[in-house]
Amino acid sequence: MASMLKQISYLESLLVNIYFIDQPLKTILTQNVKVQLIGTGLSDFNGAKVISNSSWITSNQATEVIDPSVEITLPKEVKNGLHSPIFNIVIAVYKVPASFLSQNKSKVLNGTLIGITAGNQSMKLNNSVTFTVTHTKQPENSTKCVFLEFGSTDHWSDSGCTTKSNGIQTKCSCNHLTFFAVLLDLDRNGSEGLDPRTASNLKYITQIGLGISIIFLVISITYYMCSSKKMAKDFSIKIHLNLCISVLLLDMNFLLNIWLFQLHINTLCVVLAISLHYSVLSLFGWMGIEGFHLYLVIIKVFNTNIKWYLLKICLIAWGIPALIVCISYGVNHNVYGNYTIVSSATL
Repeated sequence: MASMLKQISYLESLLVNIYFIDQPLKTILTQNVKVQLIGTGLSDFNGAKVISNSSWITSNQATEVIDPSVEITLPKEVKNGLHSPIFNIVIAVYKVPASFLSQNKSKVLNGTLIGITAGNQSMKLNNSVTFTVTHTKQPENSTKCVFLEFGSTDHWSDSGCTTKSNGIQTKCSCNHLTFFAVLLDLDRNGSEGLDPRTASNLKYITQIGLGISIIFLVISITYYMCSSKKMAKDFSIKIHLNLCISVLLLDMNFLLNIWLFQLHINTLCVVLAISLHYSVLSLFGWMGIEGFHLYLVIIKVFNTNIKWYLLKICLIAWGIPALIVCISYGVNHNVYGNYTIVSSATL
């Protein structure tokens, strides 16, 4: 990261001293850098607005930019801190890794680093430079505008910058020119996925869906049990029956987890976790058996007589999951137990 930062700083220092007399506006595009170079004079500069998307950057307001990702506005006050009658303004949008100078579980949003340089001087502004970054929807207060503060350890700082966000756009206002970015707080981004009302609605929808599923599974199991007595040699019916039983066990485990977790009994929580793990594994087992039996019936067809077939598939689909759960618990019994999913209500 340090070498990348040096390269970016070196590029800025070069661009700010390059003058295109015949072309005051110069656009430079590469895979990871988009630069708008504005050559101007003290008497001519009245502010600038630069718009960039994934492949283009321009300060020409007559040019339509499709799906702009960054919009930058410079106040005309920028020229007040300069002494040279002719100067360059370098506005660059760099593509950097999301982990660029990351700190405290945060990342650079969209991997976008914005560099703004005017002349060879640093300055503080009374009218702020503003830039807006468009991004995918993020939780409230999860984004923060920062600038790159150079020192013994280069780091992000939000001093002199304010942040306003509506979820899909973050607008930053800063009172100086330097390198800027928007940081995404991963902790807050992960913990605010569900508000209490949404979580409650989803819980009720889940309970209703599981209830309907259980009713029809009971009907299916009753039908298959009656059918298996009439067609004792039909293994397909018995496999369907066991598959329905495994799905029923999984549904019951989900419902019991929803209802019983409120008791906050750790032993009960461990038992439910073990049962849930076993139910999921047995369901996968019977789904695999269904596929294997379908292969025997449709693809192989001949010489499919397997001795003790039903006993063997039951040992595989019911026995192996039990063995896996026992080994998991024996190796580390702490793998089963209470786990809390944090919502915005608990922040």
